[in-house]
Amino acid sequence: MRTVYLLVALFFVLLLVSPGSGQRVPRFVSHCLRRGGICRYDDCSEGEEQIGTCYHHTMICCRDEVI
Repeated sequence: MRTVYLLVALFFVLLLVSPGSGQRVPRFVSHCLRRGGICRYDDCSEGEEQIGTCYHHTMICCRDEVI
């Protein structure tokens, strides 16, 4: 039984030190941010336009309208 606890602990340690687990923004959010947008759950605010989606189409990406 102690072996199971050791294996579970080792698994979590490997997850913590795996490459790419640092301060990365997920690709589907960074695409919105690079275009000057922000991810929202509801509709875009007054004076904003929708320029895409975030989180696999569960949120929308909005940015200020250019006049």
